[in-house]
Amino acid sequence: MTSGAWRRLGVRMGIGAAVAIMLFVGGPLLSLRFHLPLTIIAGLVIGALIWAFTEFAVPRPGPGWEQPYWRQRSAFVQADVRTRRLAHSLNHAQPGHGFEARRVAGQLAELTAQRLVASGRVPAETSLDHADGHLSPGLLRYLRSATAERPHALTRKALHAHLKEIDSL
Repeated sequence: MTSGAWRRLGVRMGIGAAVAIMLFVGGPLLSLRFHLPLTIIAGLVIGALIWAFTEFAVPRPGPGWEQPYWRQRSAFVQADVRTRRLAHSLNHAQPGHGFEARRVAGQLAELTAQRLVASGRVPAETSLDHADGHLSPGLLRYLRSATAERPHALTRKALHAHLKEIDSL
């Protein structure tokens, strides 16, 4: 037993003895007579029984269990500025969250143009104008619609395919 358990036992027995003495002193006021040694012994025994019941009968609560989860690193932390802007736009691609299709199409067009220029496939000043042989017709049509009044709508499957193609440049 730990010192804390001994201390709790002593406190419970002390309270039992104090209650026994109060009964002995207050007994004549209620027309009761108590034998002092037996009353104190009974108080000590009751205090010890209460201590034993609270100490051993009730299990102590253990630490709460939490469902483990994997901490994933955010794409916002590791990515460059263009990818963060695109991820932020796509993150808000829900109705009512301020999603602008033109902004996403413009960012994808800018990213594609920079990749085409960096790989040396097209000259810097005419990036998407001469990209006919380097991009799929669907992606090229979508990127050219970025400057139109209403860019083409994308499905999740089409967006995934376009991002995969841009990533392979």
